[in-house]
Amino acid sequence: METNIKRILIVSFSNKTSQVFFCAKDKKRIVFFTRLLIGELPSMTSKTTTITVYRNGVEIDSCKIYLSGGHVESLQFLGLEKLRIEKNVPKREWANGQLYSFHFNEGDILELDKEYRDFEKPDEWLDEISVRRKYGADFATVFGKEKDFIEKMTTFFSCSLEELQSKKIIFTNNPVDTDFTEFY
Repeated sequence: METNIKRILIVSFSNKTSQVFFCAKDKKRIVFFTRLLIGELPSMTSKTTTITVYRNGVEIDSCKIYLSGGHVESLQFLGLEKLRIEKNVPKREWANGQLYSFHFNEGDILELDKEYRDFEKPDEWLDEISVRRKYGADFATVFGKEKDFIEKMTTFFSCSLEELQSKKIIFTNNPVDTDFTEFY
């Protein structure tokens, strides 16, 4: 069984309208996003697979995700402490998605352990980020004075401050802002 644990930083910006984001980076961007695509199986298949979710290295018992043929599933934050697991169904049916309540702290790490054996091909890391935008704000413009947060990011991403500063910052809240062909 081939598995690949993906580590995603949880970021909570504390203000009057506190919002929780997933945070990940690629070669040119640091992306903060509220919806995370976690899996897809071909529509004409009877295969199934399991995705196990860990929070800071501890398995979340109530959060085991089962995929079956023809489904795309995602994790989506709905407010500060709620996380929904959705199937790719019409919006009118989204209310049927499973809703989990967790208390996320800034700096928490969410890990997804996905069995790739049932997929036609392994996902690329960028397929996990639900955003198509390539251009964003300069790092220094967004996080110029946030020394504590910058330190957490350099630790989590295992990179230097110079590497972080070379990336563009993108925030997205739009769950339909997805186009996998745009990734590089």
